[in-house]
Amino acid sequence: MKLELKQIEKDGSGRVVVIPEESEDIWHLYNLVQRGDRITANTVRKVSKETSSGSVSSEKRHLRLTIAVTTVDYDGEANIIRFSGKNRTESPYIKLNQHHTIEVGLNNRIQLSKGRWDSISLDILNEATN
Repeated sequence: MKLELKQIEKDGSGRVVVIPEESEDIWHLYNLVQRGDRITANTVRKVSKETSSGSVSSEKRHLRLTIAVTTVDYDGEANIIRFSGKNRTESPYIKLNQHHTIEVGLNNRIQLSKGRWDSISLDILNEATN
């Protein structure tokens, strides 16, 4: 896993920016992210609009969102992790606290923020990035 940024404060809080490059990196990322952590990544959101005639159309919008993670699902065959949680980014396409799922796969940049990085999480990060 490529480590682009590591900012851990003295109080244990902090963030990292990583890019999983191999299938094993996806597994490490799955073990690293916990409920309550914040994930920032690029994602796609289906946005519905009602036209003046009353018909509804939808389009896909590419967004960069931050979510507070509630669940993490790992798909080893597809090398994908799905992070579900509540949106923490103001956007015209998604309301604050609205539920969203971000899919992260190989070569997708992701920022992980934790209120406290414990020794186990730091060990997993060090193992994955060496």
